[in-house]
Amino acid sequence: MALIVGKTGAEARKRYQERYLEKFGKLSYLAERLITEKDAYWEYHLTSELLRSEMGPVSQRWKALKRGLYLRESLKVGKNDFAPWIANRLAEVTAMFHAAGELVNVELAAAWGAPGTPGNDDDIVHTCRLLGELCKSVLSWEESVRFVTVDSVHSEVHSLYINMAGRILDELAKIPAFLSETLSSPELKNSHELNLNLTLPDGWAESVIAATRRAADSMRGSN
Repeated sequence: MALIVGKTGAEARKRYQERYLEKFGKLSYLAERLITEKDAYWEYHLTSELLRSEMGPVSQRWKALKRGLYLRESLKVGKNDFAPWIANRLAEVTAMFHAAGELVNVELAAAWGAPGTPGNDDDIVHTCRLLGELCKSVLSWEESVRFVTVDSVHSEVHSLYINMAGRILDELAKIPAFLSETLSSPELKNSHELNLNLTLPDGWAESVIAATRRAADSMRGSN
């Protein structure tokens, strides 16, 4: 009788776990185990696993782009179209840095839970997927500024935008690496901190303004 009860209980737990995992959609086997078993530090193990899964292919593509290992058809941006085109790129990259900061510093921190309280698996999965989507947008942005041909008068301004959004990918890639290293440390119970630079670099805006003025002066001089 005890054997039958034990078997029935195990089957019920398995069915419950399967139904519980359905709401998350497709996950790796390790992520599913972390969610159902929730061992010590499961929140951080889950985050590391999810970010590697969500960001890994984009990170590889980003490395290939920086090395010039693939090409896309180039878009021609005329002299008179450059100002609105670059203004849109600026608005986009500014929004991306803002989103990255909010997702890491606010959403992910909240999903992990306050010290001494368990995290929220649903929020962790949701936030990691949003970070994955952001990374895809960043890569697309970088492609949009690289695979473009601009008039020589605007080449300096254009060059300042290349690799700018990609800084987000480089910084976010540090998170799963940091978590894996920290979780394998014998001093795990000590405090660990990772500082990410999710802002536009100091002096970049001033460089863009100066280059834009030089371009405007050059255009006036050629008329």
